[in-house]
Amino acid sequence: SNPPAGSRAVSTISIAFSHDSQTVASTHGDHTVKISSCLTGELWQSLEGHPRTPWTVKYHPLHSDIVASGCLGHQVRVWNWREATCLQMIRLEFAIISLTFHPSGQVLAVANGTRLHFWGVPTTTTTTST
Repeated sequence: SNPPAGSRAVSTISIAFSHDSQTVASTHGDHTVKISSCLTGELWQSLEGHPRTPWTVKYHPLHSDIVASGCLGHQVRVWNWREATCLQMIRLEFAIISLTFHPSGQVLAVANGTRLHFWGVPTTTTTTST
């Protein structure tokens, strides 16, 4: 019932569990997506970049370090939360109300206004360091 440790969010909108049950993602009125430990509740990452409140968040079905979020500012972002990196971003014409990954992880479906959008997600979504 307590907010994630270190959180200053005034409201929580949406939550999702990772498929490996280690983390939970949440969207907040301070325009962030927060990743917290399921075990301790500790805040592990705060993702910033949405111009308005993110309304929805989902984990990639195969890569628990990848989340997608959509905001009232018409943006969809795909993040590597461990690296605090936005991997991809698209801007649509209306607020993003809902999104979900296909079970293959290769398609992201987005509900936007009266439309459904299907966005191809690269098969390799993790970044590598050199």
